[in-house]
Amino acid sequence: MLRSIQPEALDSLAACDPRAQRSRRDLRLINILMGNAGSAACALAKELGDGAGIADLGAGDGTFMLRVARQIRPRPVRVALSLVDRAGAISGETTARFRALQWTATPLAADVIEWLHRAPADFDAMTANLFLHHFEPPALRRLLSLVAERTRVFIACEPRRSHLALAASRALWIIGCGPETCEDAVISVRAGFRDDELSQAWPDGRGWELKEGPRGPFVAEKSVFPRDKVCGGFLAATSSPLLEELGLGELFAGCAGPEIRTVALFAGSSQLAAQMPAAPAPCRPFGRAMRREDFDAMLLARAAHFGATIYQPWSVGAVQKEHDGFRCLVRGANQELRARLVIAAHGSWLPGSLATQPRHGAARPSDLIGFKTHFRGAALPSHVMPLLAFPGGYGGLVNSGASSAMASS
Repeated sequence: MLRSIQPEALDSLAACDPRAQRSRRDLRLINILMGNAGSAACALAKELGDGAGIADLGAGDGTFMLRVARQIRPRPVRVALSLVDRAGAISGETTARFRALQWTATPLAADVIEWLHRAPADFDAMTANLFLHHFEPPALRRLLSLVAERTRVFIACEPRRSHLALAASRALWIIGCGPETCEDAVISVRAGFRDDELSQAWPDGRGWELKEGPRGPFVAEKSVFPRDKVCGGFLAATSSPLLEELGLGELFAGCAGPEIRTVALFAGSSQLAAQMPAAPAPCRPFGRAMRREDFDAMLLARAAHFGATIYQPWSVGAVQKEHDGFRCLVRGANQELRARLVIAAHGSWLPGSLATQPRHGAARPSDLIGFKTHFRGAALPSHVMPLLAFPGGYGGLVNSGASSAMASS
């Protein structure tokens, strides 16, 4: 997706316009959902002390930095905060709330680049939230050059230009956002950044340490692909709407085995069989099986297509709760990631150090052993999925496509 910059509706509205007021309310909700204030607070906490000077560029109505100030731990006092925005939408009520935190907030209604030209070069930190994407490359480079001359720390949270972010921006009407916000959100994502585009726009030779990267989503996969799994392979018909939503319905249909219309039980010389009922729309009528090494790789590639950062072959070794989310230690990368939500998709049986995992224990006679076998040229009828029962265990057999069948236990 190429970067595309267009005017946003909010920028053309007066601060007193009801549409602008609603849009700013929408932005407060979006900022909460994105967790940008928590990210900025964590970064600033390491850099600020009492009496610090901060400038927030493109400050909007000032409520973003108010949330940042409330979340910084430990919170510095006697902070001098300059809120720079040409709209002049910062209320006296907002500045009063800063005073309650022992922060002095000064609203400055000015063009940011013009203000930076005359600003002093002694700010401890500058911040920008959902602001830099408004600028064409030449203006962005000029802005960042001025920032680099006037502060020692710069923190920016910007839209990531990805298909996943674009899909999310088109769904903001679901949470009640107005038409101006819904239109501006799509424009913002198309004007956003990816990879190291912001770092490339930063001035050279200033001795800065640059860190740029997505806040998420992240996927940590401990195994190198392709790899198989003992269990799994059959997807019920009720999974088909989700595959369609992910854009994988056609690919799955072309790679999976035949529709499973009959379920059977094989135990010794006894066999029972029953027809499976067809699933109602919008599901496909019957489930199908697919080799896990193919299916899991397909899902991971789709996650990357939608903007997820893949850490492979790495795993999450520790998760710590923070005030606005979680801090995750990624083994193999020796890196800490922060996320508002963590999905521990490791299975219920895998021992490990996470709170969601069982601890390592001594082997017991009742422990089960799992295995999977692939057969070529199997005589199993294509539409049948039998359950195989034998002393001490059970297994399943299913056609998985490409003239092969899987047996797992």
